[in-house]
Parts: sequence; structure tokens; C-alpha cells
Amino acid sequence: YKDADVVFATCIGIKSDNFIKELGHKFDTVIIDEAGKANITETLVPMELGRKAILVGDQKQLPPYLDSELLDKDDSKSFPNSKFGKKFQIEEIRHATETSFFEFLINRIKEKEFPEENLEMLDFQHRMHPTIGEFISQSFYGGHLKMGHSTANNQLLLDTPFDKEIIIFDTSNVPNSFEQKRDFAVSNEVEATVLLNFIIPELKARNVEAEKMAIIAPYKSQVGLIKKKI
Repeated sequence: YKDADVVFATCIGIKSDNFIKELGHKFDTVIIDEAGKANITETLVPMELGRKAILVGDQKQLPPYLDSELLDKDDSKSFPNSKFGKKFQIEEIRHATETSFFEFLINRIKEKEFPEENLEMLDFQHRMHPTIGEFISQSFYGGHLKMGHSTANNQLLLDTPFDKEIIIFDTSNVPNSFEQKRDFAVSNEVEATVLLNFIIPELKARNVEAEKMAIIAPYKSQVGLIKKKI
């Protein structure tokens, strides 16, 4: 560690390292990547080890993850029922565990409690076609996201109804189109059927190779259902 220019670690792992604990060393700079996904306690652990901290992340994407059972008031082993958790309201505990320190700081900067120059937005995207990028920009970033020079080239030219960069298929008028819940599993039979019986065959008919298709589903059980149908 003493001879290394850069040390890589997880937020919690760096403080549980015995050598680091015994060394009592302060790093020149601590850079925390994906800071929008780390809750307050996870972020403060590595920050304490540096003279300067740089947080890189996006509070508009996935928030910090916490197993819901840890906050279940009906579970005697959950944090709200512990000797520490009983001191707080459940809303306070949720805010502390489900909010990133990154988002906390950004909100303070917007309220002019911290200097504005501490915040720098990386405002150019180079991955998406402008049609997708502008949709994302207006929906989440107040229209401040700019499109990279060559993003208009990111196209897949297909016949209608697949001739746009964003296509939405509305299944709301189909009978029984709602999500089905079983315990903690959530799935949607209608969406899986439309995907397998219409969308994928139509794409294959337009010579789109299976290796170039990506299916993204929000629930693990929905992924399992789609795989089963395939």
C-alpha cells in the first residue's frame, strides 16, 4: 500500500482491511464511483480515509439497495426493532438507508447550502441516438443533457413498425394485462406473450439476429417467464 499510486477497494472493504486500520493512512484523494447507488453510511466510510473526496454518480438512476426485510417492522430481527433503531421513526430510517450521500449533497448544493462549484455535471452522452437521448434528457435531466457528435449514426434501419428509435406497444386494453404477484415475485403473462409471439418473430423476419437482441425486464420472475417461453 505504501508504494502504490492507486488502491482499488469497495466502500466497506477498505475499512475492514487490517493493514489499512493499523496504518492509519490518509489518501490524497478518495474517488467513489457509482456514488448514487451507495447509501450515506457506505459513502462516509471511505471518505474518512482521504484528504479530498470526489463522488461520481447519477442520482437519477438506481438508488441504494437495501433488503426490505432489514426494515420490516414485523420482523423482530430487523433494524427498526433493534436497540439502535427504536430511537428513530421508520421514515427517518428509510431516508437514511435509501438515500445516497451523493443525492444528499446535490440537494444541499441546489438549496445553496454548499458551494455551486462543488458540482459538475457531465452533460454529453455518446451512447444513444438523439431521439432516445432527448427523451432521457427531457424526462430526467431537465433538458440539460447534450448529444454527442456521432450519436445520430447509432441507428438500426428497419421497416415499420420498427422504424423508430423508441417504439411503445400498449397492452392496457388486452384482457388480464396486469402484473401478477405471487409472494415477492412479479410477472406479466401478456407482455411476455406479445414479446414472444409478435415482437421477436417480426424482428427475425427483418433479419435481426438473435445475438443482436436484448430483452430487459424489471423483475427476475419476468426474466424467468420469458426464458421459459423461449
